[in-house]
Amino acid sequence: MENLHKGHRARVKQKFKNGELKNFAEHEVLELLLFFAVPQKDTNELAHKLIKKFGSLSNVLDAPYELLIKENGVGENVAVLLKLIMATARYCKLQSHNKKFFKDTRKIAEFMISRFEGQQKEQLYVLCLDDRLNVTAMDSLFEGEVNSVGVSWRKIIQYIVLNDASSVILCHNHPAGLPMPSSNDMYFTKNLKNMLKSINVNVVDHIIVSGSEYASMKEMGLLLDDRNSNG
Repeated sequence: MENLHKGHRARVKQKFKNGELKNFAEHEVLELLLFFAVPQKDTNELAHKLIKKFGSLSNVLDAPYELLIKENGVGENVAVLLKLIMATARYCKLQSHNKKFFKDTRKIAEFMISRFEGQQKEQLYVLCLDDRLNVTAMDSLFEGEVNSVGVSWRKIIQYIVLNDASSVILCHNHPAGLPMPSSNDMYFTKNLKNMLKSINVNVVDHIIVSGSEYASMKEMGLLLDDRNSNG
């Protein structure tokens, strides 16, 4: 049985040697990934089970670590590998666009639209920029409404200071509805903008994404001064 498994792995790897996945079924892609975290065992059954549980390969790769690790057959190595795949792809995409990408609102929004795809909850991203508008860090710091009690001003400011940002771009999603700033969005942005003035950090923009659409507070003229930020 072990030899059969080894032979199967070799055939699947050989199938991928041209670097293309177009001839792979969804479960075969996941099965191939699992080879590198589950040595000398059949990963076909686990691949099928995870896709059935989460609904698709994309959902498996986007599933929280805490949910993945609860599944039978998913140990630390598997969970870390699955989370690493999407994180690495996003890191490389961010790196490849770094020099000019963040000087174009539309391109930022398009990047974030792909990042928010499939998300059912609101997430707030903080993008830290240097004085040339190159990104120095980008992370999702909160999940939930941007003006909820879960948002810690201290955490945001610590993150910005830690990454030595000269300016920041905020971005969050509206999973349902329109990508227009709500009163809570405006209140949150105004308060953060005022807080960051004391450390000479500017809020360049706050982009709201909904589906394939977006709204930019900068383009709407809502970041010009405190009066406009009140909406």
